[in-house]
Amino acid sequence: MFWEEAWEAPRWQRILEIEETGEGRAGRIMKLSHYVLLRCGCTQFLSFWHSENLETDYFGKLERKLSILRNLNDQVLFINQGDQPVFEDMPDSDCTDNAPRTEFIIYMYKDSLTRGLAVTISVNYKTMSTLSCENKIISFKEMSPPESINDEGNDIIFFQRSVPGHDDKIQFESSLYKGYFLACEKEKDLFKLILKKKDENGDKSIMFTVQNKN
Repeated sequence: MFWEEAWEAPRWQRILEIEETGEGRAGRIMKLSHYVLLRCGCTQFLSFWHSENLETDYFGKLERKLSILRNLNDQVLFINQGDQPVFEDMPDSDCTDNAPRTEFIIYMYKDSLTRGLAVTISVNYKTMSTLSCENKIISFKEMSPPESINDEGNDIIFFQRSVPGHDDKIQFESSLYKGYFLACEKEKDLFKLILKKKDENGDKSIMFTVQNKN
């Protein structure tokens, strides 16, 4: 048995892992992972069995948050009538009136390679849909986030990270396309959510604020 930090998280959020080895069906070696989540003074415990061969290249679902996402111009991300993710000026009252199109479900995942806080972003509007960057094109797939993903990178998994020098700002890097981030880009009269390669000279279009509702 040993302790291992599952990922580097903000001060208010630490996840620790204890692993125990046991024998499963057909004599397969299994591991029991206990997750101790310390958040805002509250302690939560999560645990599940997984087989030895899932220890690498693996994402396992943990908990979820209901969130509102904004760009640096304080525009709110929502799903428009054309089912596109776009940003628009919106007061708090309109955010509530337009729910669930303005409320995104962010699931946290355990990353076996400990590269950051792995998340999926979904919306429950008309049906449950999950954000995808397949072929570097942003769209919402009609699907619920799976319990586990046995890949090193996946089109629906993003690494949520804080921005150095901007304590309240967040960026989302694709796990499938390294160096590519979710961003806001103006196209004609719309401010669209896109995937783009990060500009190393400074790129504010990939910065967001995340307001958690639960």
